[in-house]
Amino acid sequence: MLFLILLILNSLVINKIIKLLLSILQSKLTFYNLNTSIMNYLLICFILLTSNVSYENPELTIQIENIGILEGRIRIGVFNKGENFLKREAAIKHYYITVKSSTEIIKINDLPKGDYAFSMFHDENSDDEFNLNFLGIPKEPYGFSNNVKPKFSAPSYESCKFSLAEDRTVEVTLSN
Repeated sequence: MLFLILLILNSLVINKIIKLLLSILQSKLTFYNLNTSIMNYLLICFILLTSNVSYENPELTIQIENIGILEGRIRIGVFNKGENFLKREAAIKHYYITVKSSTEIIKINDLPKGDYAFSMFHDENSDDEFNLNFLGIPKEPYGFSNNVKPKFSAPSYESCKFSLAEDRTVEVTLSN
């Protein structure tokens, strides 16, 4: 409802601006000869036009389950394309949660609408590294969007991808 009211107000303001510009052109005034009140009116109309449009991002809520050790922090990397998926430098955003409970929740509201995938790991020893054993098997719990559980290799971006068009809550169960 508020959006509809703002849309109507914006269309009324646009009509007033067009009428003002037409009257300026008809009277053959140059831009530099406009008096201060007209310039102020144009500035106020511009501010109203740009500030009334809603560009709110949807809120992504991630509920992380199965946290075994209540130490360290969980690092989440968010990706918006498949190229170099799971590489730290390819993530468009990083989020950190200090672990205090066996279930943690993070609310993310700085992602615009679009397609994303995320990976996370519980950095139990707080060394900011995803620790692996000598065979390359993870030593620390991890998880992916869509709660993907890889068997013998890392998951693909496509298998983890989800659409963020409106507020959304997802649950991820960490693999140990």
